[in-house]
Amino acid sequence: MTQARVATETGIAESTISEILKGKRGLNRKHIEVPSKHFKVNPAVFPLI
Repeated sequence: MTQARVATETGIAESTISEILKGKRGLNRKHIEVPSKHFKVNPAVFPLI
């Protein structure tokens, strides 16, 4: 799965996803809720950094 695909499927900007994965940006409520619903996982799997 690419960052571009996750961005397209979740509506979160690809640049935002990239910054989060690089540790340059923290997660907010949207960054946790949207992917957890998309991937059907518990929101707790996304750590608050």
